Amino acid sequence: MSDSSNLEDTLYEDDIPYDTEDHAEATVQPLLRGKNRTYKTVQKFSNAKEANDFMKSEGGWTLKSRNETSEGRKDFYSCKFNRRQLNGERPTARCTASVCLHYEDDSLNVTLLRNGALHVHDGLPTDQGLSDEQKESVGDIFASGIQRPKLVLNKLRRRGIPEPRLTRLKAYFTALRQKKYGSSRATFGELYQWCIERSEIPKDMDTPFVQQIFDESEDTPKIRILFTTKRLISLTSLASNVHADATYKLNWIGYPVIVTGCTDKSGRFHPFCLAITMAETEVDFAFIFSTIKSLAAQLLNIQFNPSILVADCADAIADGFSSAFSNDFVRVNCWAHVHRNMQKQLLTIKSEKLRSQFILDIDARQLAHMVDSFNKAVALFAENWDAIGEDSNETVKRQIEQCLQHFVEEYCDRYLGWFEGHAPGHPSHNYALESTNNVI
Repeated sequence: MSDSSNLEDTLYEDDIPYDTEDHAEATVQPLLRGKNRTYKTVQKFSNAKEANDFMKSEGGWTLKSRNETSEGRKDFYSCKFNRRQLNGERPTARCTASVCLHYEDDSLNVTLLRNGALHVHDGLPTDQGLSDEQKESVGDIFASGIQRPKLVLNKLRRRGIPEPRLTRLKAYFTALRQKKYGSSRATFGELYQWCIERSEIPKDMDTPFVQQIFDESEDTPKIRILFTTKRLISLTSLASNVHADATYKLNWIGYPVIVTGCTDKSGRFHPFCLAITMAETEVDFAFIFSTIKSLAAQLLNIQFNPSILVADCADAIADGFSSAFSNDFVRVNCWAHVHRNMQKQLLTIKSEKLRSQFILDIDARQLAHMVDSFNKAVALFAENWDAIGEDSNETVKRQIEQCLQHFVEEYCDRYLGWFEGHAPGHPSHNYALESTNNVI
């Protein structure tokens, strides 16, 4: 079966129960929902392309579910006639044949498994899908950049072509996107091969390349991938600080995207690279910082050793930084994170007036331009709020004591790099990087 004829296999109407009395003579097979199903291995493929080509050649299968397991991805397909209603017609039977493609997580191999049920298609209506004329027109419209289904229907109407059902068109579009852009998810083997093909450093300054680590020494493989260009790495020659932060707004297989770069004297952010890791551990950040340092030495012949780290209060970032560079650096804790975290902590104080006063006092300490001034301001802050607590009832006193203790222990003793004078000439926040994350 050709690719185009298989694109609409996922197009069906919603399941609509029908009156069995009107179909007393129909032979309806029982549903297997909620019952154990046994799948047996019938074939193995050396890579995902072979498996996908085989499924296309067979035809007649509809992807029902996709599960990410500890053993790899499993795609379950059912026969396209396993429906209560197809093209508005009620079948007299339901085909329960099913297969599963198991993409092994630690290799390129793909295993085909079947549930053993035979195909039963007697008396079932035929799914015609989009007509050839509709497919050709939709393909042209899609290629022109119009990819919103309702706009496509409007275009078809103007061309005098019969309009397909909206659900059918949406599913056809899904298949077109997958054919053009590929799957949004990748197996371990596919990802590894993709990185190997792009790991060579190009001559062009703006052609991206990747540096990667695939660690299979443990039960769960560890993946770390860094994307950059020679021009972005060249920015390290002018940088004295490093900003780092992870965003989950760009979920790529559910992993964090870590953005690293520097800021200039005007506060503008300049990225060095993007990185994808499976977590935000010390080892992950050490990989990013070490790779930047190594590329700077390899491409620019310089020893990149920044003295300022601007990030949130995560210990993993600072530990990874010291592993890659040295312990002799100034750590700036992003003021915005401190402010937001204290606002959450202050919710334990029921009085809105006291909460506002507490946070305003913290804001005033943030403006300190010298370490001595900051220390004296914090001492006065603690003394003042101790007095306010003593003048309050027991409940309010306990609430104030808890917030004051949290503030002093976390942001005056442990993470104190959030005031203006901690690193003169450098930002006390990560606003520039975070604004970049918002528009990626």
